[in-house]
Amino acid sequence: MTRLIRTALVAALGLLTVGGATADDAKDVVAAAQGVLKAYNSGDAKKASSFFTDDADYYSGNGRGLTDFDSDRLAASFEAGLSYDLEWQDLTARVHGNSAVSSGLLVGSIHLPDGTDLNTTLRNTGSWVKDGGKWKLTQFHSSDLKPDV
Repeated sequence: MTRLIRTALVAALGLLTVGGATADDAKDVVAAAQGVLKAYNSGDAKKASSFFTDDADYYSGNGRGLTDFDSDRLAASFEAGLSYDLEWQDLTARVHGNSAVSSGLLVGSIHLPDGTDLNTTLRNTGSWVKDGGKWKLTQFHSSDLKPDV
């Protein structure tokens, strides 16, 4: 009887870890998303780039055209005067094995190199993969949040 209980317990614990996901993984994805935003807000292209896979890409606000993430282009944009002052709202993550999806609102301002300030609320969705024990973005999409009609 004890052996049967022990076997059932081991089997149950095994089911909880199928796919390598742990209870803390969703928190880790949220922390990674916060880390990306912190790097963008501080103009740190090198740190921001560390959160992306080598083949990461994204859709910009207009939803047209998939663009490769380019750390050199990001650094040049920061040097030209692009800056961010955004914060997360309603940031969540769902983990499925070694992949995850994050979703939240980015609220605040984007300051363009020409001096234009964009006050914005963006819906952001990110696709993440666990790479070497670290969560990295492989694709993301940000678009303007439209008012209710």
